[in-house]
Amino acid sequence: SIKEGYKVGARGSYRKGKSDETGVITINPNLSESEQKEVMTHELGHTDRKILTGDRSVRKEIGERNPYYKKLVGLLSEEKGEIGENIRKLLNEGDPENTIPNVVNDWLYYKDAKDLAKTLNIEENEANTLKWAAAPYEVRSELVKLRYQLEKEGIYKSTGDYKEFTKDHLNKIKKTKQGKNILLDGKFKDKDVIWYMNNI
Repeated sequence: SIKEGYKVGARGSYRKGKSDETGVITINPNLSESEQKEVMTHELGHTDRKILTGDRSVRKEIGERNPYYKKLVGLLSEEKGEIGENIRKLLNEGDPENTIPNVVNDWLYYKDAKDLAKTLNIEENEANTLKWAAAPYEVRSELVKLRYQLEKEGIYKSTGDYKEFTKDHLNKIKKTKQGKNILLDGKFKDKDVIWYMNNI
């Protein structure tokens, strides 16, 4: 179901239910209609119950191209406690089982931005962004939203017969007045956004 609601600092949220049919998407009613549609599209990206992003190899592929994830892993590897020790050990071993994304995700699950900021000695705003943007399922949901934005602008349609997403498509969406999308914030490399679009 979809309902209006407001959680401080949030544009929207998804809470999974006991079955696919009982999940709830909440959208901030203070947003414009256009923003609400984009938020809804992002939150719909979470309704797969992390089936796609639960796979270790997919998490690894997403993480390797995600500047926020790489920054978070770098900061965690310098942390003096147990999480830092675990990350350093896995990095030194070359992470043969692709477990770093799961270790990071499981650790993040129990941390709020304030805890994360204190642990990593960073500002709370940065911690909040890292906590959200480093997660593979958030990148996947931003991809769902980007596909919506591209189709809305008449640039690219990802349904129907496969058509490769190109740099030309990406350049066109960047020139529009489309809404927010972390994949277009300048931190992600163009080649990585293109890879995501063609592979995730």
